[in-house]
Amino acid sequence: MSRFVMQEQEMQKCSTDTPVSDAVSPSALGHASFVTGTFADDVALLRIAFLPLQVSDSTLVRLSDASRMICCPAGRFTLGSPRRPEPSWWVVRHGCASLGRIAADGAFVERHLIGPGEWFDVTGALDMPGGWAESAVIREPIELLALPLESLFEACDSDETFARAFGHTLATRMRELALHRPDVPSSRDSMSPAELADLRSHARLPGDPLAQIRR
Repeated sequence: MSRFVMQEQEMQKCSTDTPVSDAVSPSALGHASFVTGTFADDVALLRIAFLPLQVSDSTLVRLSDASRMICCPAGRFTLGSPRRPEPSWWVVRHGCASLGRIAADGAFVERHLIGPGEWFDVTGALDMPGGWAESAVIREPIELLALPLESLFEACDSDETFARAFGHTLATRMRELALHRPDVPSSRDSMSPAELADLRSHARLPGDPLAQIRR
């Protein structure tokens, strides 16, 4: 837990004072690298990510065991798809990034800054072929924890509280995106078991799985 507190402090120091033009210059671009394994404090990290619901440590440990960490250098985020190497939800483990959009002139327009315990992307992996919901600029070297959709759905099957946390997280993220992207539907505060089952089946197929929760 002490390490996570340190990460929170570092997140607070991160700012957007660095000009975006510097952050996304060609010389600043880099390639992401994948690492597998379980890492210290990830259970505490995930506990915060799924608030306000209290998910059991046993479920969070299983999710941590199934996770994959990606390390990204500062600069424009260049990883190709949230579905590679497998469809996943992505949460910041260390460092900070700006999320936003690319304007017509090619400039990056920041929407907000995120740090450890905050969601980088949860909707992109539910679409085919899969694209990031927002553009991003990495403000300092960052670690992202990728939680495979399959492990998330399995956790929904075995843990009713986690199923509610999953639905709440997805619905919250969609409402946030709907404020800035007219193509994203707003959503209710939660999802029914039937909607979760529909989402699970459609997440593996071409089409529009998000339509399952537009009702």
